Amino acid sequence: GEVPTTPPCPEGPKMRVVVFGATGYIGKAVVTELARRGHTVFAFTRPQSGISLDETKASYAKLGDVEVVNGDVTSEASVKSVMESVNPDAAVCCLASRTGGRQDSFDIDYQATMNTHAASKACKLKHYVMLSAVCVQRPLL
Repeated sequence: GEVPTTPPCPEGPKMRVVVFGATGYIGKAVVTELARRGHTVFAFTRPQSGISLDETKASYAKLGDVEVVNGDVTSEASVKSVMESVNPDAAVCCLASRTGGRQDSFDIDYQATMNTHAASKACKLKHYVMLSAVCVQRPLL
């Protein structure tokens, strides 16, 4: 028989998923795969990421049901407000600091991740997934 070009996707309910860190390497792959599998995706971006909102919208324009939303992950209230407006079922956190510096890593890799988790709990999300590459490049972080 023929060899499939991509592995089969398990079928399941389609969800509304917010992806934090949607402009990073892992986040882009997550947004792309979720959209490919037919989920409604909200690509959460932050102005401090250094990537413009227009650039992000353009990069996801051809993927299907992807909406780019903007908020401040350093503020739990901002995250919760955006989440309440899009009403997701699940969240995937791919946040990572851009510099890898000690303070930036604490602010984003730790505190912003905690903010997304707390907002997800407050919004009663069914699923929260955290993907992290902490210590992959800098094990002495």
